[in-house]
Amino acid sequence: MRTKLISSLFTIFFIISCTNLPDSPFYEVDGMVSIKAASLEKTDGWELKPFQTSISKISRENPDTRGSLSFPFYIQRPGFYSVWVLSASITEDGSDNSINFRVMDEEGILLERFTLDLNSAEMLTWNRESVSGDLLQVRFDQPGHFRIVFESGGEGGVVIDKLHLTLNNQHPPFGFGYPETVQPGVDPVLAKRDQRVGLPPSWLFQPVCSSLPEDLSGIYVADLYDFASETNSVKPKRIRKQEVDTDSLLQNMQKMEAFFSENFSENRGLVFAEPVFLQDPDFKRFPTRWSIQDSFDFYEQIEKAANPRRSIYEVPFLIGSSAEVFDPSSDLFTEELLMRWVQFSAFHTIMFFPVDDVTVLKEALSDETYEHINGLIELRHRLYPYIYSLAHLIRATGVKPLRGFSQHRSQFRLGNAFLMAPHYREGMQQRAIYFPDGLWYRYSDGARYEGGQSWLVETPLNELPLFVKAGSIIPMSSSPVSGTALFDDLTVEIYTGGTGNFRLYEDDGLTNDYLQGGFTTTAFRYFEHTDYATFTIGRKFRHLDGQADVKNLTLKFKFISEPEFITAEDEQVERGTGENMWEYDGESQTLIINWKQNVHQKTDFFIQF
Repeated sequence: MRTKLISSLFTIFFIISCTNLPDSPFYEVDGMVSIKAASLEKTDGWELKPFQTSISKISRENPDTRGSLSFPFYIQRPGFYSVWVLSASITEDGSDNSINFRVMDEEGILLERFTLDLNSAEMLTWNRESVSGDLLQVRFDQPGHFRIVFESGGEGGVVIDKLHLTLNNQHPPFGFGYPETVQPGVDPVLAKRDQRVGLPPSWLFQPVCSSLPEDLSGIYVADLYDFASETNSVKPKRIRKQEVDTDSLLQNMQKMEAFFSENFSENRGLVFAEPVFLQDPDFKRFPTRWSIQDSFDFYEQIEKAANPRRSIYEVPFLIGSSAEVFDPSSDLFTEELLMRWVQFSAFHTIMFFPVDDVTVLKEALSDETYEHINGLIELRHRLYPYIYSLAHLIRATGVKPLRGFSQHRSQFRLGNAFLMAPHYREGMQQRAIYFPDGLWYRYSDGARYEGGQSWLVETPLNELPLFVKAGSIIPMSSSPVSGTALFDDLTVEIYTGGTGNFRLYEDDGLTNDYLQGGFTTTAFRYFEHTDYATFTIGRKFRHLDGQADVKNLTLKFKFISEPEFITAEDEQVERGTGENMWEYDGESQTLIINWKQNVHQKTDFFIQF
């Protein structure tokens, strides 16, 4: 009773303290301040203009002004705050890519002065380094009003899009950062997670082949497709350009919603557009965007897809490619570059080939390269249930399927299971790879790497630089699936050496019924001890019309010792190759259980070593 009373009094005190805060256009909320430059009052020396992915403040050249840009806010929790700025520099000569800023209190007393080192690339990027290489950090000793003032000094070409402060750097920004902290009672972390994300048709997560339009600057619609069973790839029947005011449509989410309703009355819409005007988080409701370059730069493609400090990282489903890489008549074309690109794109959120049919490449490639590419297409197709479930998870958790590293920018993860480290320079045969905490297996041969450190790894041209974390559970398609996202035949790979779980999502793959709960989930969980392991298949949550009552599952436990016996729901599972039986391959250290799973029941396996 006393605990409840104290808790209630604390809640009342917190509410009262929030409501009695002084007026301020922006507040620190739960250790975070987030302010868009576009929300600031008009000021001399700066103009509001579209820039790449956003509408940003850009400094004008004017030697008669200091070019001050002021960000006001109120701090509730004193402490050390990291200062992050979403910025860029577009000076033509590239000189003096920096800008000064001051931190002042309510009385105008100077607390700190810094010089921010600007990003010279033409892409908005989060930065917290000074020109000396020090990390930007400021201490606020007490609650109160403060402001950060940038000064261009009359120089033009400085781009400032957003300011982000985070207490003890607990929440560093990614993509477009967190929502603005204009209300002291709204948690920006939860608000970011709750941003709505629309799903494209499920077939987009299989390998997609389609020649590119000559002009990519407009809005394109794709609504029909063919499934080529001989290559396990999907081809949109038509990608047609819409004659609309592109800028107006992409900047106005109400117009975009009307556009979707008009063009997609029943099924999910699929719109291809440039990654522009992403500052409004509602853009995530209308997939998808493409980032396709005329002049191909492999490292730049990886940066766009996987660098969390880039604003384009905000795009949940991004298509990246270059037609030149696939054109044998192009000066850029080489077998090595094509193979490395296909290796990379197989683990991109969307695997896109800018050709109508991958078989047209056969004459330009060696048999070995062509077979390797076909193998990657087959692998991507088999991973369809895993990747589509990750696409659903972004709606529930706000976490993207493809996640990058701020300090290791040429590698990325696809979900929690996979680590991909592409070779991005011609002739590379080995590279340093950072492995996050845990045990990791090389996908090709099971070689083991302890995480929390970097390893120098050799990966020949025809070997996929792919690694799987111990404890991962990966549902894979056992048979061709064309269009739908209902998986009755699955191979589930379990990488032992750790514990893990995974939730499989299924729906019709085409309609918007998933928005009203028209999807099902099945949970998998693996746990191991020194002398036993357990694996659980959860009872399916919800049921869809036309969905089978039984799933055909092939459970493959990788790198596991030979069991003494196995039980399912306390009943002995017999050893053999038939239905509801288990077998063991000693050479590959793989335990295989062939199982008919009643989706309306839970099954607990006990594996005794």
